Amino acid sequence: MEEEKKTAPMPGRKPRILPGVEDEEIRKFVTDYEFPVQHFYKDSKGYMTIGIGQRVPTVEKAKEMPLYLFDGKIPLRPATGTEVESAYRQTESLPYGQEYKFSKFAPENNPGMPNVRLRPEDQDDILFRTLHRSGQELADKFPRLETY
Repeated sequence: MEEEKKTAPMPGRKPRILPGVEDEEIRKFVTDYEFPVQHFYKDSKGYMTIGIGQRVPTVEKAKEMPLYLFDGKIPLRPATGTEVESAYRQTESLPYGQEYKFSKFAPENNPGMPNVRLRPEDQDDILFRTLHRSGQELADKFPRLETY
């Protein structure tokens, strides 16, 4: 049996996250549930998180992210590995739970914590890459996904 050929997307255009659904509709659904947060925080279950609900399981994963050292709300330069690790470890050491809002984890509320953050455009890029990867995993598991 001949393997089905996958068509390449048009140059400059990514395939849709899910067939038959506009990417922006999926983004809106996610951002209605997950509020964008530029700094590290612990979700209500204690998972280290950043951006638009992006779990960051290890310092090593955090160091792979496009994080910047900020002066207030202005990005100064890419954060060093030491700055990322310090912000991650300090956030990791804070208590968490339903009563703790993400602002509790903000660098400005934690003396000595480096002001390490994601830029808004990087938050969106990370979200779309994650959604595309998840959409591809679904398509791989359910070859007739577009007919559902």
